[in-house]
Amino acid sequence: MAASLVEGQGTRVGFYSSLCPLAESIDQIVTKIVRGYEVIDDAKAQLEASCPGIVSCADILALAARDAVVLAKGPKWDVPTGRRDGRISLASDADNLPGFTESIEEQKRKFAAFGLNTQDLVTLVGAHTIGTTACQFFSY
Repeated sequence: MAASLVEGQGTRVGFYSSLCPLAESIDQIVTKIVRGYEVIDDAKAQLEASCPGIVSCADILALAARDAVVLAKGPKWDVPTGRRDGRISLASDADNLPGFTESIEEQKRKFAAFGLNTQDLVTLVGAHTIGTTACQFFSY
């Protein structure tokens, strides 16, 4: 699993520009307030109607995440696309993922096991805090 996280899948900015131009403008489809995965399913259905078998749900999620950051007044960046959706899902792949109740040191150790650094940790954990949370997850 670590290799696929670090090496990617040959993604690049503009991957769909000729295959399915609609794919990289999904911000108009997905980011009209994402309330659940049904929005991703709707985007996938619209893209399948235009470009059957081309755009992965993984890319839809990556583009939607970028657009959610932009809507939250964060930076905008080009998203490399071209991911392929997995065909198998194993619960054991998630056994060593960092948990929200773990110390920063433990999270850093787990990120390092995937070839990721502290900046990656801050970026990914920060991205997961957009929205709502509860005071119990903070200490003063």
